[in-house]
Amino acid sequence: MLQNLYPFGISLLIGLFIGIERERNHPAGSQAMGVRTFVLISLMGTLSATINTEALTLSASLFAFAIILLGYNKSSNKKGKNQFFGITTEVAAAIVFFLGYLTPKMPLLSSIIAITVLLALLSRTRLHVFSRSTVRTKEIYAATTILFIGLCILPFLPNHTIDPWKAFNPRQYTLLILVLSIIEFGGYIAIRIFGEKLGILLTAFFSGLVSSTAAFLVLAKLSKTQYQSTTTLVASGLLATNAMLIETIILLSLISPAIIVQLLTPIIAMLAVGFLSAWPVLKQQGKNAPSLTPSNPLDIRGVVKIATFIIGMLVLITIAKRNIGANAVHYISFLGGLFEVHSVNIANATLFAHNEQSLQHSIQSIGLALAASFVTKYFILWTISQKKFAIRCTIYLSIMLTIGAASFFLFAI
Repeated sequence: MLQNLYPFGISLLIGLFIGIERERNHPAGSQAMGVRTFVLISLMGTLSATINTEALTLSASLFAFAIILLGYNKSSNKKGKNQFFGITTEVAAAIVFFLGYLTPKMPLLSSIIAITVLLALLSRTRLHVFSRSTVRTKEIYAATTILFIGLCILPFLPNHTIDPWKAFNPRQYTLLILVLSIIEFGGYIAIRIFGEKLGILLTAFFSGLVSSTAAFLVLAKLSKTQYQSTTTLVASGLLATNAMLIETIILLSLISPAIIVQLLTPIIAMLAVGFLSAWPVLKQQGKNAPSLTPSNPLDIRGVVKIATFIIGMLVLITIAKRNIGANAVHYISFLGGLFEVHSVNIANATLFAHNEQSLQHSIQSIGLALAASFVTKYFILWTISQKKFAIRCTIYLSIMLTIGAASFFLFAI
């Protein structure tokens, strides 16, 4: 008996809680359906599923939706023709009927959905503010683009190489675009959430996930006008560099964990220097620091360009490896790292994963690419930034690079 009554108990609670929320949300007498109606609709769904005959289920469904339509008609007549009214209560009643019907077979799933519906109803004001004032159109576009790539394009692409060099895999290429897009959009969202509270330091960190070189360009320009914020800008540059190193760990872990195991010690050593150098400023961060908030949540063209550059670098390194020799890969990796370090890292990790290159050569090439990214930062510092900012950044970056190089030769080679 208890086993038979269990679904009805869950159904009773579903109708009760959602019905209470709906009744409390409207003035007395303004809605035709209250807590009692919701409880009965939920129990009717459970009873229909328990008896489980097609004729009764169809009749109960038609009866329930007739009640919902009657309630909608009665509520709309009470409010008048020129008064706005919604259909949230009626939609909630329909969901409650379906949840009641689902409860005998899947009580846990029914309960989870019911809690989700109840939270959505309780968060009515916050959701309205979020959709009307907080969320921007370009953010919706960015999120939709990421979902479209992940759900509508990626699953239907071939998962094998289609070029003579066996470097271009359409699904892996699209997956790379998806990962880069998520990183860029996630950094933007983090900036939107934490940027105003925690200032330029964390903003620079999340910007560095997209491109540490681009972050340094912005910081270098700010250093010419924000003389009083030089210390904060230096710490921001270090955090942007750390973000680049963290992204390196993430990308290499996805492609070839064996490589990141070898490189983890030098990268962590560099990260430690960067965070320890920036920590004193992070504790004193004020709200009047300059802003690095990006204007675009997702530059899909830029992401595609970076992904294409990565594939191009992969093809170039593969051709150089086969036709010139392994040493040519080192030169190409260094030159590529001057412009886009992640492209070189992914290319070398992919070659190792496909048994096209030894572990030793891959690690050495990745190390050269990381060193080249520091060379690019030095160039930016001494060409377009303020002198004091350039000197201090150069000192900290040199310490990071020296410790990383020493750890690299001791533990990675």
